Amino acid sequence: MNGLLVHLAEWGADPFLAIERMMGDEALYTELLRKALRDGEIDVLRAQIQQKQYIAAFRTAHKLKGSAVILGLTPYAAALSTTLELLRPVYEEHAAMTADREKKVCSAFCLVNSANEELQKLVLAG
Repeated sequence: MNGLLVHLAEWGADPFLAIERMMGDEALYTELLRKALRDGEIDVLRAQIQQKQYIAAFRTAHKLKGSAVILGLTPYAAALSTTLELLRPVYEEHAAMTADREKKVCSAFCLVNSANEELQKLVLAG
């Protein structure tokens, strides 16, 4: 069994279910995982939040969460989900971003960033 998959599972991910969805193609899974981590979208999301581009940030976080779910990266998807829910009123209802919500978005993004960093370490070690 692939050491990377074991490490991902220990982290809380479910790579085995994701591979099953990919018709058992472990090489495809690994390729998509590595590609998702190289695409730079986390940096785009960081910049959008820093620049207060919250509608764009919602779209980017949604894209990242979709990829995380497909790849079975449960801890990463959960962190992204929190960020998405904080941004959703701004995106869907054009609600104003309050100072309190802005702080919560930044805190939630810190969790996303931490999960991403942990994932990067696992993939590099695997």
